[in-house]
Amino acid sequence: MGKNELLNLIKRMMTFEKGIISNQTTSWKAHREAEKLTDRNLLPILYEIVNENEGKDNDKPFLRSCCYFIIGRITTSSFQHEDCEYIFNRLKNEFKDKDLVLYSLFEVICYWRNEANIYVPLDIDITPLTDIVIKKRGHTKRWAIQVLGCCPRKESREILRNILMQEDEKKHKEEIRWANVALQHIGEPEDIPYLERFLKSRIPNSKITAQYAIKFIKERNNLE
Repeated sequence: MGKNELLNLIKRMMTFEKGIISNQTTSWKAHREAEKLTDRNLLPILYEIVNENEGKDNDKPFLRSCCYFIIGRITTSSFQHEDCEYIFNRLKNEFKDKDLVLYSLFEVICYWRNEANIYVPLDIDITPLTDIVIKKRGHTKRWAIQVLGCCPRKESREILRNILMQEDEKKHKEEIRWANVALQHIGEPEDIPYLERFLKSRIPNSKITAQYAIKFIKERNNLE
């Protein structure tokens, strides 16, 4: 597959059609086609397409999102350190652009973990992600909190603890929920006291996610 063929696939991924059953649309079929790609020789071409389509004009953010989708699928089957470096560099570059593109990058990182048990290597600079957690708001911040659960390191856990220490649980309930979920994946025994605060919470999602986080932390560490 060459550049023109990739661009054709991406164009089909971006096609919007009304009044058609979702799994019959051109976009749905193109995404399923993209999921099957495994050739790492396509990565430099995808990086080139991303570079050629920087900015917020027209459909460029959507096009880059499609490129990241393909990159995530290819790299999951043949992960290399440089793949992670690229994605985190793109997080930095996309910070001020439309959040749609950030979501696509978040999805790549979560896809590595969920599909191949690949966590972000310890020597990767995750500052672009932590900056999003600190500086963004709403859905983007909450999704970034989830992605910290793919970064098993003290820095991630300290940020998650700070989220759990927020006094107004009701106001920050969604952030707390996803911090609990992140700790389910990367939490250590010393994080359990921060989670235990929510075992008697009146907010179901806070309570249930804390219970599961504690359960999985104990199982990973062979604790009763």
